Amino acid sequence: MKGCKKLFYGFAILLVLLLISCSNSNQKTDTEPKKSGSSEEGEHEPITLKAVALWDENMFNERFKEPIEKEFPYMTVEHVPGNNFDRKSLEEEVFGNGENPDFFFTLSQQDMEYFELDQDLTDLLEANQIDTSHLNQALLDTIRARDKEGRLLAWPYEDTYYVIMYNKDIFDLFGESYPRDDMTWDELIELAGRLTQERDGTYYRGLDFQDEVALSQFSVNKTDPETGEVLITKQDEFSKYLNLYKRYFETVPLGENEEEGFFTDHRFNDQRTAMVVTNAQAIAWRNESGLNYDLAAIPTWPDRPGVAPRGFLHTLTLNPASEHVDDVLKIFAYFSSDEYQQYMAKKGIGIVSNKKELQEGFYSDYESAEGKNIEAIFKNETAPPPERISPWDQYVDINLQKFYESGMDANEFLRIVTEESEAKILEAKNQE
Repeated sequence: MKGCKKLFYGFAILLVLLLISCSNSNQKTDTEPKKSGSSEEGEHEPITLKAVALWDENMFNERFKEPIEKEFPYMTVEHVPGNNFDRKSLEEEVFGNGENPDFFFTLSQQDMEYFELDQDLTDLLEANQIDTSHLNQALLDTIRARDKEGRLLAWPYEDTYYVIMYNKDIFDLFGESYPRDDMTWDELIELAGRLTQERDGTYYRGLDFQDEVALSQFSVNKTDPETGEVLITKQDEFSKYLNLYKRYFETVPLGENEEEGFFTDHRFNDQRTAMVVTNAQAIAWRNESGLNYDLAAIPTWPDRPGVAPRGFLHTLTLNPASEHVDDVLKIFAYFSSDEYQQYMAKKGIGIVSNKKELQEGFYSDYESAEGKNIEAIFKNETAPPPERISPWDQYVDINLQKFYESGMDANEFLRIVTEESEAKILEAKNQE
């Protein structure tokens, strides 16, 4: 009988311990946070995400679909075709068709606000423990500077860099030294002037360049972001910029019967121009041209040493109405990871990371880029944005072709542009 009692008590104690263990296990499971897109068993439920991008299907698959689905097997990514640079297209072809995309490729500040997609990502990134310290901080500052409240409304995806590309054969023909990585704009124009001459029946120009590459190094607005007042006659940077082009026009004149005008890079492809200021991503476009070329860093202003131009920044925008917000943020974080950034760097796509080892791998997938001065692309630091980027700047067009054709001095031309811009801004305000 005693043996039976001992056996009973032993069984009872074992049963109690088992029940306590099960209870503790259940409590632990109930208190653990559930991941977005996950089942109670801790496995991800399959989800489908939709992204809007003005890309063909092949590019979308290569850039978005394939890498995302490989990294996150529970995700399926679908392409929603739409012109992300055209509000009407988005309104009619995306939202008008009842689509509710989870994220967008490159939307303007105005369109984010218009479609009520302007959600600050700061708290969401912190809640999802997403680090931004490895990113080029000038890019994050640029996104914040676009917003009057300084919110981070988008995620940096692809940056744009500029570089000097030069034809070594033309330099050798004229016995000139190749451009250095530490030149100023004035030095570049002086060098271009020495390369602008006729030789053996061919008229060579020393340099082709246009756009506001040099201006962006100053980090100034054309207008007051609050009032829309046009500032181009009140800030010396704009007259410096136009006077630089004035020297360019005079030092690197067009040849007789030149049909392509001042602003083209076709002559570089035809081996009639020694140097061209170009998008660094254009290296891939020229790799099959047979040019004997190399690269040099974009020149700087004497009072802005070490400052590179700000390029066009492509971003990603979260749809706050998405049912999979946390999953979209995982994608954003993955796009800035070393793994994805390395993929971009090898392809010559503008990375957003500030890690030197990734920069060193830029264009490494291209044999034709071997031996090129790729380091020149990253020699200088991206210019910081103004404290606030003015939304009214879009109405100020400092047209370099018109400036060349006008024959005016810089100040006179800027006064005319100011008058034209004031009329455009007033019209835009009346339409609000």
